[in-house]
Amino acid sequence: MRVQTQINEQGILTLQVPQALRGKQVIISIIPTSFSENADSITAWQKTLQIINKTNELEINRKSHDDIISELRTLRESE
Repeated sequence: MRVQTQINEQGILTLQVPQALRGKQVIISIIPTSFSENADSITAWQKTLQIINKTNELEINRKSHDDIISELRTLRESE
């Protein structure tokens, strides 16, 4: 499970623990992220969207659901 939170200037981490984890022993791994309040920073989700948009620009032959099903049936019949 991933939980995103911030550590304040005093080094105190405040986290709302999900009900399912209460009373259980857990390991917490702290990984610094590039998320910041700076408008110029790019989040991981924004990077992912950029990759998806570049992929959509590629000229790949797209097939409909019916085309794929038809080709699968043809392949099965040829075996």
